[in-house]
Amino acid sequence: GVGLDALYTVQPTSLQALVDLQPVLHVLGGAELRLGTFGLFAEIVPSYLVGQDFADSSAYFVRLRGGVNVHF
Repeated sequence: GVGLDALYTVQPTSLQALVDLQPVLHVLGGAELRLGTFGLFAEIVPSYLVGQDFADSSAYFVRLRGGVNVHF
């Protein structure tokens, strides 16, 4: 399949926050609509930056993905 990936997150608190490698805990949910050989899919991926304060909204972000699959 081929698809599109988009990321929504709050404003980072510092430039260092953009370059630090942090583990992320996420859940993936999605669906596919089959249209013969092709399938349109959408996924939502709510995530949490491990080690951040649970009350800090910048510790959470949501990724949305969508695209087309070709079934052989």
